[in-house]
Amino acid sequence: MDRSCVWMATLFGVGYIPKIPGTVASLVTLPAVYCLLKAGLPAYALVCLLTILLAVGICARAARVLGAADPHEIVLDEVAGQMTACIPLAWMQAPAGRTWALLFVFFALFRLFDITKPGFVDKAQELPGGWGIVMDDIVAGLLAACTGWIVYAAARALTGG
Repeated sequence: MDRSCVWMATLFGVGYIPKIPGTVASLVTLPAVYCLLKAGLPAYALVCLLTILLAVGICARAARVLGAADPHEIVLDEVAGQMTACIPLAWMQAPAGRTWALLFVFFALFRLFDITKPGFVDKAQELPGGWGIVMDDIVAGLLAACTGWIVYAAARALTGG
């Protein structure tokens, strides 16, 4: 069970990639997000919530096994954060053929907030156990979601479409 938790928490080994495991984990999450977006907002939100809750438990156990509070190998939290960042895409009316471009915008925003950890993002890491591992990514994802939505809405208003 412990090995399985570590394997899942490292996203099947992605967490062992040198230097940028979180960025790679977020990037490899995008095809799954793309597929889930087609299911609509209720299904997307449910899968996102389940991913967050599972990540809290899995990451907590993997951290204990790996012997650190928030080991850099654990990247399942990035999956949950990236999914959170993309929630607006589940209800936005993206122009045809623009979904992937928007996914990369939300990816870039999530990575920006996850890496720089402004304000509440950094504070969320202080939560105990798996909650601290996962919630900073969820808060970064929420910031990315809000920022991306505002930028998208402003661009549509300015371009008339």
